[in-house]
Amino acid sequence: MKRLLAAFSALLLLLSLFSFGSCSEQTVTKSFFAMNTYCTVTVPAKNADAADEIIRRVNALEALLSVSREGSDIYRLNYSDGEQTPIDNETALLLKRALELNSLLPAFDFSLFRLSLLWGFFATPSVPDDADIKSALSHCGTDKLTVGDGFASLSGGAMLDLGAIAKGYAADEASKILLSHGVERALLNFGGNVFVLGTKQSGADYKVGIKKPYTEEILATLTGKDLFYVTSGSYERYFTEGGKNYCHIIDPKTGYPAESGLYSVTVVCEDGTLADVLSTAFFIMGAEASLDFINETHLCEAVFVTSGNEVIITDGLKDRFTLLSSDYALKD
Repeated sequence: MKRLLAAFSALLLLLSLFSFGSCSEQTVTKSFFAMNTYCTVTVPAKNADAADEIIRRVNALEALLSVSREGSDIYRLNYSDGEQTPIDNETALLLKRALELNSLLPAFDFSLFRLSLLWGFFATPSVPDDADIKSALSHCGTDKLTVGDGFASLSGGAMLDLGAIAKGYAADEASKILLSHGVERALLNFGGNVFVLGTKQSGADYKVGIKKPYTEEILATLTGKDLFYVTSGSYERYFTEGGKNYCHIIDPKTGYPAESGLYSVTVVCEDGTLADVLSTAFFIMGAEASLDFINETHLCEAVFVTSGNEVIITDGLKDRFTLLSSDYALKD
């Protein structure tokens, strides 16, 4: 039996989400659906206009970056038959950054949309024939993308999907709006992309919960402020065929859903766009290669949840991490 499960509830949960630590401060939470996920913005009531501006900004970005909305820059580019396509300057800038990050981490490959379509992750999922996978893979590759000022083109039948960077970029833009409005504390949750601004009114840090794979339970918590927390997981969206789960995150080397021995990766850093990209790349790379990258670059901290029911955390999180499930063991 085939089934596609989409976790619209966040991979990361904000615990005590709507309490800023004092009953004297009124808050407002705005919820909306954008970028194929449910989003929430929680701010002090006096800053409700900031939440409204964030919603408008995220919707505007979706209109540019959506892979499925006809008329978006990415949709028009994907179906341009190789012709040079006019795009918004903001789209061009994000594509240029995506290319830079792909050069840094080839596992982050945003040219795999043709494979996502083949696997049916945007319709009815099923395991394709190996020959079809190889054929689709031959049309992928970020080297087929050319980006200029206000235009882009794709060659060789390549098709783009910015799903592994767009929400992180939107969270970055939302955080700028919060700061421009002088908001002191806020919580953003864009379906696995979380931003925590400031602390509770009491001065205590918020807790961000990491979900236990394939359950609605909390596996662990992290504390911190002014940081982005982004999770990529095999249980976010997957289907089952022949008794095997196939997740939506595709390995650019094989054309098949990633199998790196991980259930999830949570990346913590000060850059939402980077955190989004790293979480996807790390999930494909696996824990060992990802830890090597972190130790070399010091760009982020991370939590790895393995399919062997182990949890690996980087040194910078050890004082901020609490494991709650006895079904998992913390690996030294």
